[in-house]
Amino acid sequence: MKTELRQERVQALLDEMIINVSTSPLPVSQEELDFSLLCLMRACQGILAEEQNWDYIESKFNAAYNLLTGRAVYPF
Repeated sequence: MKTELRQERVQALLDEMIINVSTSPLPVSQEELDFSLLCLMRACQGILAEEQNWDYIESKFNAAYNLLTGRAVYPF
């Protein structure tokens, strides 16, 4: 059950992040953008792995979300 809630939360934040990034200029440097995209790639890689570590996936996704939107979400 906890995994399903985490998946739903990541999906909701992903939807919000896509809308935010596509409708406003990014308030980040090129280095921060590269880092956030790397975090997103690692989060996606974790989702596709056989052993899904949702703590890792959430931490990487949230790092990217925080940088790209300028809004902090758990755990930061």
